Amino acid sequence: LACPGIMHQGGLAKVLEHSSIFKVLHDCRRDSQAVAGQFNVSLRSIFDTQVAYMELHRTNIRPGLNVVLKKYAGQTNTEKQNVQHRAGLWEQRPLPPDLLNYAAQDVEYLLTAHAAMVRQGVQQNSLPRILQLSTNNVSTLLSTSRKKQSVALRTTIRRQKKTVLVKQT
Repeated sequence: LACPGIMHQGGLAKVLEHSSIFKVLHDCRRDSQAVAGQFNVSLRSIFDTQVAYMELHRTNIRPGLNVVLKKYAGQTNTEKQNVQHRAGLWEQRPLPPDLLNYAAQDVEYLLTAHAAMVRQGVQQNSLPRILQLSTNNVSTLLSTSRKKQSVALRTTIRRQKKTVLVKQT
């Protein structure tokens, strides 16, 4: 982070760890490891779009974000082909404009994809499994008990179903 104080003094850690605030990520494994390792923060209430895609399509192949965005939001990140990933790429500060654009495009349609995936998950009755698998991606980093995780998961499932029902009416 360019401003590491944002994590704890700025309150970002509270948001990331809060079980009532839902976070949508694609392949949350590295992000969860990074915030745990650097800031001792454990992600909670995650919807991982990569895991959701795998469950909805019954595949073991981990799709890239563009695959998910194309299928569920009808969009892609046009900067993907222009960025060559290498060690330290995201550590440079300030980030150059091309990386800022890349990062912005990665999240621009993520909530649109999430909403479509939740609707499909409700229709297929696979939303609880998707949320459990999303939690499993960060479960080794969580410090809460299994009972607290289960309660948070049930709350998240209810919240997701309500969101879908409200949007459908």
